[in-house]
Amino acid sequence: MVFAINLQREPARWNRLVRALDDSGVPAHRIPAIDGIADTSAVLARRGLVADPVTRVITLCNPYRGNGRPYTVSEEACFQSHVLAIETFLSSGAQFGLILEDDAVFSDDLFSDGGVICGCLGVAPKWDVVKLEGTKRGGRRLGVVYRRFPHGALFGSFRPSMGTAAYLLSRTGAEKLLSAAADDIEPFDQVLTDTRRHRLRQLDYAPFPVHQDWKMPSDIDHLPNSTSARARLMRKYSRFSRYADRVRRFTGGGGISLSLQPWVRPGLIEGIAST
Repeated sequence: MVFAINLQREPARWNRLVRALDDSGVPAHRIPAIDGIADTSAVLARRGLVADPVTRVITLCNPYRGNGRPYTVSEEACFQSHVLAIETFLSSGAQFGLILEDDAVFSDDLFSDGGVICGCLGVAPKWDVVKLEGTKRGGRRLGVVYRRFPHGALFGSFRPSMGTAAYLLSRTGAEKLLSAAADDIEPFDQVLTDTRRHRLRQLDYAPFPVHQDWKMPSDIDHLPNSTSARARLMRKYSRFSRYADRVRRFTGGGGISLSLQPWVRPGLIEGIAST
């Protein structure tokens, strides 16, 4: 089942996504996104948070957030929207769920017979979550191939890929992810990719068959990181420990070979640029 996150005030995005899914013969369950702009007080109240009324930066006491990166109300609203989507998936009784954001653009073979989703489901015991999208637009990353397909590979990337526009979950993976996210206060893509904490069997599909349409305006407030020495050190430590955990995890067995894989399909990027 497909669970697509969409703001009530963005009907054009929903209509675009529905048309794309209809072309693939795939129905979608709409998840009404939590609106961090229209109802800031409700967003904060859900988890008892406090934010500066001017900067909209949330006051944090989470040890994982000591890296000097501001966490905003809009990021918390996005976090809550993904939690709602995962809860809806679990309550549906489905064994697997695809979570999409409404700015997702996907390749023609994502839902085709023998395509990306079919390939992933055919080896489902190997994973709890498969990331189908990341924020990188070019280049390659090193990791371990777990299964090759004509159209790509299931891939354990040593470098985490941010972004949450598309990911495939098993029920076990969804339950683990919700448990890990329950008391966490940080952007949802940081939670999703942090194998140190949730211990999910998290793989990527390489190259990514989904990308965000970056021409659509973002509702997320992005503020600059702190430049203090402590914050820079914490960010470096966090980045190193994430990489180290992934290297240990993905070289520990079950993979086929080390490989350099592209981040995303060039044709997908070119298609977004030309529209």
